[in-house]
This record gives sequence, C-alpha cells and structure tokens, in this order.
Amino acid sequence: MRRDLHNTVWAMAVGLAMVAALWGAVLVIVDHNRAALRANAEVDAGNMARVFAEHVRRSVTMIDLALQDYRDFHRSDPQAAPSEGWRDAYLKEGGAFQRGVIDAQGMIRYSNLTPVTQPVDLSDREHFRVHRESGRDELFISRPVLGRVSQRWSLQFTRRLSNPDGSFAGVVVLSVEPDYFVANFEAIDTGPNGVTLLAGTDRVLRARFSRQSADAKGLGETLPESYPFFDPQRPAGVASVASFVDGIDRISGWRGVGGYPLVVAAQVADEDVLAQSRPVERSLAIVGALVTAVLLAGAAGAGHLLERRERAQRQLSRHAEELHQANEEIERFAYVAAHDLQEPLRAITSYSQLVAATHGPSLDDEGREWLAEVVSGATRMKLLLRDIQFYLAEKALPLPEAPTPADAALAAALAKLAPAVAASAAEIDAQPLPALAADARRLTEIFTVLLANALQYRAPGRVPHVRIQARRDGGFDVIDVIDNGIGIEPQYVERIFEVFQRLHGRGEHPGTGMGLAIVRKMAQRLGGHVEVASIPGAGSTFSLHLPTTLHEANDEQRGRQALHHPAGGRRPGGRHAGQARAEAGADSV
Repeated sequence: MRRDLHNTVWAMAVGLAMVAALWGAVLVIVDHNRAALRANAEVDAGNMARVFAEHVRRSVTMIDLALQDYRDFHRSDPQAAPSEGWRDAYLKEGGAFQRGVIDAQGMIRYSNLTPVTQPVDLSDREHFRVHRESGRDELFISRPVLGRVSQRWSLQFTRRLSNPDGSFAGVVVLSVEPDYFVANFEAIDTGPNGVTLLAGTDRVLRARFSRQSADAKGLGETLPESYPFFDPQRPAGVASVASFVDGIDRISGWRGVGGYPLVVAAQVADEDVLAQSRPVERSLAIVGALVTAVLLAGAAGAGHLLERRERAQRQLSRHAEELHQANEEIERFAYVAAHDLQEPLRAITSYSQLVAATHGPSLDDEGREWLAEVVSGATRMKLLLRDIQFYLAEKALPLPEAPTPADAALAAALAKLAPAVAASAAEIDAQPLPALAADARRLTEIFTVLLANALQYRAPGRVPHVRIQARRDGGFDVIDVIDNGIGIEPQYVERIFEVFQRLHGRGEHPGTGMGLAIVRKMAQRLGGHVEVASIPGAGSTFSLHLPTTLHEANDEQRGRQALHHPAGGRRPGGRHAGQARAEAGADSV
C-alpha cells in the first residue's frame, strides 16, 4: 500500500512537473510568437510611414505646383476663372475642392464654389496673417479649418500675392480635404483599429485616417509631448504610444516629410497585433489541455504526449522551412520579373525610336517631346530593373577563395569610367593598395560606384579631385575614397545607403538610387561595412572596411543555397545580373 502510494505520489509529482514544464513551454511559445508579431508590426509601421511620407511629399508638391499655376493665371487675368482642366493637370479626382483669392484686407474676392455676393472677412485666419506679416514667397499649410464659405473641414494651402512693387496684395488659396491624401491610395493598411496621422512640426494634427477614410477626431489639436514624432534628432523611428483620442495603445512608425514642415505616422493597434496570435494561442491551449489530461491519466498518455510534441516540432520545422522557401520564391520571382520585363521595355524603346525615325518629321514639337519621354522612361526603367536584379543576386554570388589585389580592381573600375573621368577633367590620385579579402567582381563594382559618385556629384566650378588610399584599422583593411565634391548633409548620411533613396532629382543627377545600397550589401556579405564622413560643400570620404582575413560563410548557409538553387535552375546570382551590371558601368549609381 505504502509503495503504491509512493508510486502514485511519484507519478503525480512527475506528471505535475511535466504539466508545469508543458505550460511553461506554451507560455514561452506564446511570448515568442507575440514578440515576433510585434517585431514584424514595428517593421511594417516603419515601412508604411516611409511609403506614406513619400506619398504625402509628392501630393503636397503637386498641390503647390497647382497653387503657383493658379496664382500666375490670376495675375494674368484677375477676373477670369481657370477651367477644370487646370486642376486635372496637377491633382487627382477629388483634389482641391475650393480655390479662392483673398485681397490685402482679408476679404474673399473669389471662390469657385459660389459667387461672392457679400464680402466674407478672413483677415483673422492664420493662413492670411502669415503671408501678410511675412514678405517671403513660400507655401503655407494651415491647421484644419472649417470653411466659412464651404462649411467643410479642410487644410488651406496658400501662397502670397504681391503687387508689382512687392507689397502685399493678398493670398491665393487651395482648400484640400484631409482624406485627399488617402483617397485611392491602398499601400497603407494599418488594420481594423490602426490609424494614420498627418501633423505639422508644430505638433498640430492636420489629418487622421483609418482604413483609407478620414476621421475628424482630434483635428486641430496639439499632439501630446509624449509623442516622439517631433524630435529633430530622430526624423524617423518606431515607438509605442497611447492615443490621445481614444486611449488605444499603438505601435507607431513615424517619418518627416522631406522639404515640408510635416510629419506622418502609421499606427498599428496592439490589440490588432495580438489578435493575429490568438488562433495560435487557442490551438496551443487546446493542445496543452489535452496533453495535460493525458499526463494526469497515467503513463499511457506519455507516449501520446511525446508523439504530439514530436509532431508539433515537425510542424514548426516544416513551417519554418516553408517560410524560408517562400522567401526564396519571392526573391526568385522578383529576379525573374525584373529580367523578363526588360524585353517589353526594349520593344517600347525600339519601336519608339523607329516611330521617331520614320514619322518624326511629320510630328510637331510636342509629339517629338512625348516620344523622347517614352524612350527616356523606358531607359530609366531598364536601368532600375537591372539594378534590382543585381541587388537580389548578390547574396548568391560565391564568396572569395583568395585575396584580390585592390590595385587591379581599381584599374578595372577606372577603365570603365575613363569617358566620365575625361569629360570631367578629374584628377585621380591612387595610392598603392593592398590585396583585400574580396573577389574581383565585388571589389571592382564597389570602386566603380564610389568613383562614379565622386565624379557625378562634383562641385560646380571646381575640378574634381579624387584620392584613393589604404590604411589598417584594428582587424580591418580600410580603403578611403576621398573627393572634393558637393558633400552630404549630416541628416542624409544614412539615407543614401538605403534602396531607391535619392537626394537629387533626375534632372540634376541621373541614376536609380541603388548603387550605394549594392555597395553596402556587398561589403556586409564580405564581412565588412561601408561608412561615410562628409562636410557639405567641401567633399566626402567613403570608407570601405573589410576583414584582414577572408570571411567564410558557414556550412549550413552554403548547403541551404545549394538546396534552394539547384544547378541549372534559374536563380539570382547568374551571369545575367552580376556581369550585366558590371559590363554596363556606373550609369545606374
């Protein structure tokens, strides 16, 4: 009896210990799953903020162009009203729903919504007072206001009207509804309880959107000091904040709108993130309850428990492998799409040039200009697709087996850039360089990009001078490429290494915005990194750090690449991506 009791107690103790261990594992899995979901949500919020900031920047730019065009039209004929085609040239459907003119006394003199039969005094409006008190001709974006003529909430985009002698003559106004910025824009989805914010750097909320529709809650209110969106030292970031409108905790990715005093934030609700975990948690709870019952029932349940745990582990492994394969498939799809799209682009270019050659004399100037735009756009798209191929293919390129003489790679890069060097009359001062832990293809491409940038972003009126030198820094060989170009503002030194990031328009400097991103990816693949130090107006120093010994990929990584990229398969890393870009030179930097 005592032995049976002892065995029972022992069995119960073991069972309870196993149950405790089981539920501890469940809690760890739940916690890990929630942490992973939250990490993904933070990345998504940051990406959505980036996309929305660019969308807002472009939208505001087009609104400002429309405003300036309307001001020019008004100056030429103050009594006439432009046609609706004027708006369509700049703004999408549902754009500026009201345009108007306010005279120097603050009285509205024209509105496209209704004839002005009686004066309406707007002299107390902020967007009027700002232009009356300042002589600068600059775009002003007001706080949300309720129009006295339209009786609708709107943001006022205004510019100053000046008399020929420069004195204040009034204000031209375009009133834009807040939901203009999300109408027909489906790239942002913050979830059922998520919101997107548009605020000024004055912390005043301009617009609040949820599920691609405007929400008037909080419009015109000042955002709390707890919101980190307005720290000049952090123009972009991700943080958790509690909404001052509804009290909901949200993961907020924010980013400043380049060139304008605006900040956007994409906010994903914590409860929406956790909702994604609940099906898994319910499944784990059910499994845990069943396993607990089996454990407490006796030893017979142990085998069943082990079987279920092994099955769960296999399922988790299978899901992880499926996820890895899905990521590989996405990369392969992007690579193949970028490759296959080049053929129709070549057809567009060829036939456009054929039309220009055959029918060019019969076209007017505008027709020839349109054809030139088609060819130019197709060419830019071809360069962009080629660089996307090269970026995706980089990680599949073989790692170096032996050091490469850096002098030879530099000579190859200079040979490709010889026309650009000659055209700019650049002075190249190449110091002796050591052999580096890199392969010739990557090292040549890195030199090509850095030297091409030094030539392209040269200072006007100054002969380009580029110095290439080597030094040792701890366990790294460092190659410095030093130029005397236009330099880079401090807030952009990290941004220039991101994909598709350009600090200048195509009219100033051509390129795809991929060059430095490729350089960074190559350096990281080789076990190193690249950094920049710059003085605006004086020049920049790009420093490539590579380990003094070869950086070897581990066996698992090599085996995985061999598994998912079988010989003969169409994959990134073939000749078509890497060699094609290398042969093309630096025209895509």
